[in-house]
Amino acid sequence: MEAPSLYDSVLALLARRGFEVPAEIRAEGAEPDPQVEAAWLAVYRGTATDLRELAETLVELAVQFSDWRYRHVLAVRRSMGGKPGTGGSNGVRFLEQSARRDVFPELWTARTHL
Repeated sequence: MEAPSLYDSVLALLARRGFEVPAEIRAEGAEPDPQVEAAWLAVYRGTATDLRELAETLVELAVQFSDWRYRHVLAVRRSMGGKPGTGGSNGVRFLEQSARRDVFPELWTARTHL
């Protein structure tokens, strides 16, 4: 859990490639960062096809992960209804809230500006 997340590593790559990203790279789940969004916009508008392909691969991964989250919510709802979840969490309610969070959020918000 101490190692950087996949997205932390990708943002570090963007920084090494000269894009302005915040020094305090944060893990998935946070609100979209305007600087990171601007970096992705520059990637999409630029000539670095390897970074554009990376961005699209991450979007595909995010879609697959979101699909898994949704199926997990349905499986838990089907098997235990509204009972408390593991470790005393709110069960289905917790999973539903988690499923609403975007994976790699700036890759989604940047699309508004393309």
